[in-house]
Amino acid sequence: MNRSSNAIWAIADQGILSATRFLITFLIGKFAVEGQLGVYSLAFSILIFLTTIQESLMTTPYQIFYPRVEGEQRKSLAGNLLLTSLGMSLVGSLLLILATIVWPYFDKIAAFGNVLAVLAFCLPFHLIREFVRRWQFVHDQVRSITIMDGLYTVLQISGLLALLALQRLNADSAMAMTGIASLLFCGIAFFRYRSDLSFAKDRLKSDTLRNVKYGGWITFSSLCSVAQTYFANWYLAFILTPRDADAYTVCATMSLLANPFLLGISSLHGPQASRAFVEQGIPGVMKTIAKTLVWVCLILGLYTAMLGVFGEWFAVVVFGKSYEGLRWPILILSISILGQGVNYIISNGLCAVNFPHLDLVAALIGLIASVVVSLSLEPSVLNASIGFLSGVIAMAIFRISTLLWISSRHTHRAMS
Repeated sequence: MNRSSNAIWAIADQGILSATRFLITFLIGKFAVEGQLGVYSLAFSILIFLTTIQESLMTTPYQIFYPRVEGEQRKSLAGNLLLTSLGMSLVGSLLLILATIVWPYFDKIAAFGNVLAVLAFCLPFHLIREFVRRWQFVHDQVRSITIMDGLYTVLQISGLLALLALQRLNADSAMAMTGIASLLFCGIAFFRYRSDLSFAKDRLKSDTLRNVKYGGWITFSSLCSVAQTYFANWYLAFILTPRDADAYTVCATMSLLANPFLLGISSLHGPQASRAFVEQGIPGVMKTIAKTLVWVCLILGLYTAMLGVFGEWFAVVVFGKSYEGLRWPILILSISILGQGVNYIISNGLCAVNFPHLDLVAALIGLIASVVVSLSLEPSVLNASIGFLSGVIAMAIFRISTLLWISSRHTHRAMS
């Protein structure tokens, strides 16, 4: 399958995932008891946090190292990393069970304790599903990803509609449906791809250590990004009320409708940048970054302008009149998604040229900027949005400056 076809399928796949997330937000925000959307967003942030650890330690290093090995070792590399990911997911589930036991002693949001228990059930199936998806991207099986994610969406949304009909829709049941749909996804993946994986016990330790050593920097960088993204949800829920977290989640959802394009392009660009570095060095990586950034800035810039005009109207139409007055937070977060697009592409480049530690510094700068700005302003949905945008801008400035410095240093060495 050629690259243009892959790009179309990748965007379609992210469209399916974004539509799924939007529908879940809509159903909970519209029909569940007030505050349940805020609780769901907190639970979802934990799921993303743990998924990020797996992706950073396992699947992102896999896309870097896969082109550098040959033959049977490629199968065993994937199989060994799948075993490690499974072990990580079981540890994560145990930690969530422990958190469920401890939570009643910190009973700020009572309903959150129940969803932690559901997360413990969902986590292994969700992480295996994410592993399979990243494996498919590395192996250019983008069409298969789209089809399987389509089935996943049908299962999940059908379950949520059934819960709505039974008047059982809340944060707990919505998260449980995520686990059930992920379990069915994993079953399909097992029968489809089991022959493409093998296990080499003699290399299990070395494969894992190599990935962890490389992915350590990426892990801290990604966790800083996740913490920055969801800081506002936790801050508003605990300092104000879950209702304020509801409102922020709605605003963020408006901007995240651009994810089909953003994440689709980013998922394709990561492996492309890695291959470009192997084949052409830093100049090749810079070319892929420049070409991709043109499309990212053009399309996300147009999307930001559209939300500036119609964002609040759309939020009211979809979620109800209780969400009036969110025009400025929606606009600010839509500008943030443009900045995130730039950050994703530059981050791919830094990792491809073996500077993940500098990518970590950028993420840490973004997190600190967001937290400091948010805490220095009066707690509100608008000011939390401003805090997030501040961090995105700080990250982008550092990453761009760093990559240009690396490129100029390489050019200077090549000339001398």
